Amino acid sequence: MIAFQMRMTTNQVTKAVLNRILRETNREAGDWIVEKILPAKFEVSAYHEGTAEPRTRQYVERKRKKVGHNKPLVYSGETRRFVLANARVTATANRGRVKIKAPFPMPAKMRQELEAVSPRQSDRLADFMVRTLTQKLEAPENQRKRRRRNSAGQSI
Repeated sequence: MIAFQMRMTTNQVTKAVLNRILRETNREAGDWIVEKILPAKFEVSAYHEGTAEPRTRQYVERKRKKVGHNKPLVYSGETRRFVLANARVTATANRGRVKIKAPFPMPAKMRQELEAVSPRQSDRLADFMVRTLTQKLEAPENQRKRRRRNSAGQSI
């Protein structure tokens, strides 16, 4: 499971609208993780990102000879297909989660590699969340509706 959260307060919008915006932002961030970060876990670049542990030279040679590549977490491709197809995003105003299932009991090391997020990926996710949240907060339909009142307290 990959968990992330963002907290904030503002007087630009009502509490209910802010909670809805935060929930939508967390859901979109979870979808972004599924679209951008999870597929990268199954590419050779994961070794360079630091999210995949280096494999032994003997293992790499055997794997290249047998399946023709050195992609982390991919041998037959079943795990990759299953994880990408069955990742579920849940979101509240306080946090979001990406729940990952596997076709078999997942070893701890594999789970750690799937849950690892590099500093670069974390920065990109934070930028995405701030950009999305700012757009939603500045949207006219989300702004607080202020009523002007006259000296007698009646709406104008």
